[in-house]
Amino acid sequence: RRGFPAPAPLRLPLQPIADRDEMGGGLLSAVKEEAGSLGRLVSRKTVARARAFMYETNLPWGASYPSLWIATSFAAFLPLIPLSWATYESYCLCAWWALQILFGYKSDYTTAGVPSIYHGLDRLMAPSSVLILTITSILNLGVIQATAMFVPAVGTWTLAAMARKRNQPALYSLMHGLWHYLGSAVACYALTLNADCQ
Repeated sequence: RRGFPAPAPLRLPLQPIADRDEMGGGLLSAVKEEAGSLGRLVSRKTVARARAFMYETNLPWGASYPSLWIATSFAAFLPLIPLSWATYESYCLCAWWALQILFGYKSDYTTAGVPSIYHGLDRLMAPSSVLILTITSILNLGVIQATAMFVPAVGTWTLAAMARKRNQPALYSLMHGLWHYLGSAVACYALTLNADCQ
């Protein structure tokens, strides 16, 4: 019987090692280049955001509406310095309030609407100041009373934020100044009670 011929062995084309190395190196270079481009893009965006946070104003009407009402509202924070000393005898806390008054005044009045480093300094300090005021009030008044007294202050802050977004400088000025007055009044009241008890 005639047999069938044996199949020829399958031979796959193998790429030379040198070519494979060049391909891998090219791919690696392309990945590195893309990663570098992405890194530079992220870096530029990060720098731009940091600059905006530290220097740019958030008032859409610019410097066209300086508010004496807001400027004078920082006087409401002045009693916090002696009251903080009478209650806690802390140089750091007294210095904190002095710096908050200075940075807030410069940001909200003298450089309102224009780029300034004081905007960034105020943005860094103000949230911590609110936290300090809140904790101080809760410790000295209790949670329920402190919350009830802070509700009007938080309401004025919310209305000020809404007025800023709607480009209403007069309403923003009124509400932001009230936010300063009411918030500091609650804290001063709480510290006064604590100082009287000691």
